[in-house]
Amino acid sequence: AVICYLSEKIAARMIKYGVKGSGVHVDLRSFELRHASKQMKLSRPTLSSADIADAAFTMAMSLQREHAVRTISVSVFDLSPSDVAVQLSMFDEKQVKRESLEKAIDGIKRKYGRDTIKRANLIARDFIYDKDDDEDFLPFKR
Repeated sequence: AVICYLSEKIAARMIKYGVKGSGVHVDLRSFELRHASKQMKLSRPTLSSADIADAAFTMAMSLQREHAVRTISVSVFDLSPSDVAVQLSMFDEKQVKRESLEKAIDGIKRKYGRDTIKRANLIARDFIYDKDDDEDFLPFKR
């Protein structure tokens, strides 16, 4: 659920700034403060939270050992403008639909509030603290 939440936050920011990412990075820290990270390139640039979450979850499961996790970080790298043309294959219709859905959901959240639409695995989760993006980046705004 944490990876899905972080992926949705990343996708919302990418839509806001008009970029797509070609790679995903996951960073795990255990309660013993042991650190493990992994990154992977995606087959095509994306702004879909589902694609980001799938890649992040796969990498997190390959990294997690027997230690309890203290911190999970998910990030996207190799950013490019979202309006740059990308060669799609015949079978990429699913990707186009995912991105259209992601943009529609983001528009609804911006218009009616963040809690109007949620993924099923994020309903009734109490680990999510209530901050918005302006508060997240407060130290960087000068």
